Amino acid sequence: MNQKCIAVLPVLALVLSAADERSGDFKKLFNGKNLEGFDTVLREKGVNRDPQTVFRVEKGTIRVSGVEYGYFVT
Repeated sequence: MNQKCIAVLPVLALVLSAADERSGDFKKLFNGKNLEGFDTVLREKGVNRDPQTVFRVEKGTIRVSGVEYGYFVT
């Protein structure tokens, strides 16, 4: 794993829990274990090809190394 983590997203779990205000039901988007349900996109590698582990889950937090430009989406 790349040790140069430049972005840690500890509040992501809050952002990734979507609430339907009308019904009060919550849909948890991030399970805290892996990126199941997400697609990763890297400029040079494409969709769901992350050989350098730019995106990873560590201790319930999504970590982004910043080695390559990209994003992840649901």
